[in-house]
Amino acid sequence: MNFHKFLLGVHGKSSNDGIRGELGTFPIKIKAEIQIIKYWHRLLNLPQDTLLREAYDVLHSGNHDWVNHVNDILNYNGFGHVWTNPRLYQTDMLTNQLRQRLQDIYIQEWHSSIQNNSKLSIYSALKTRYGQEKYLASIHNFEIRRSITKIRICSHKLNIEAGRYRKIPRDQRFCPFCPNEIEDESHFIMNCSRYKDKRSKLFTFISACSNEFNALRSVDRFNYILGGDNPYCVQIGIFIKECLDIRTSNV
Repeated sequence: MNFHKFLLGVHGKSSNDGIRGELGTFPIKIKAEIQIIKYWHRLLNLPQDTLLREAYDVLHSGNHDWVNHVNDILNYNGFGHVWTNPRLYQTDMLTNQLRQRLQDIYIQEWHSSIQNNSKLSIYSALKTRYGQEKYLASIHNFEIRRSITKIRICSHKLNIEAGRYRKIPRDQRFCPFCPNEIEDESHFIMNCSRYKDKRSKLFTFISACSNEFNALRSVDRFNYILGGDNPYCVQIGIFIKECLDIRTSNV
């Protein structure tokens, strides 16, 4: 996970759920459990008189922890029938179906996790599917790319996040440029007076290219701008980076 955070250019305390969501990766536990079942199934297809099969039979009769772990993986994920009748599947078919089941279960748990994480409230609204976001491949400049990532997964120094670590009440995490306005991601992108000129330039560019953008409400424009497959992600990334730079140099 630390490598994934390094790859995206965000700090070590960034949300693991946000990182996995952006990259579309799965926990290594899934691959490990698939390899366990694959090895187990191949053992059972060996001739009875082979050394490996004989060793497995000894473990099985002795109620060994590894054998019990195989049983637990199959039962927990709805493949208990395979334990009693392993010849129902060929090895590749079994592992492919198990992989899909494990990934489906993880995605359901992941969706539930981000929806119940106040830090990822914006991200849960933006993230409509599990998988690598297109902007990561579309933007080749590292600094521009990670500027979008920072805002999307709340891995930034805006006061809505920085105030969390300084124990500042949420309703007092004000913008350094706009008195009495909470400095959250929406304010930063859509309303902060300090970035008015740069915002106007960006919106004018997008409006000239997309009639859809002109018809959107403010909240929908915000979601559109931070969408992972936005065709204008390079221009949006430049805007976000320039605004973050302004903030860093003035706060």
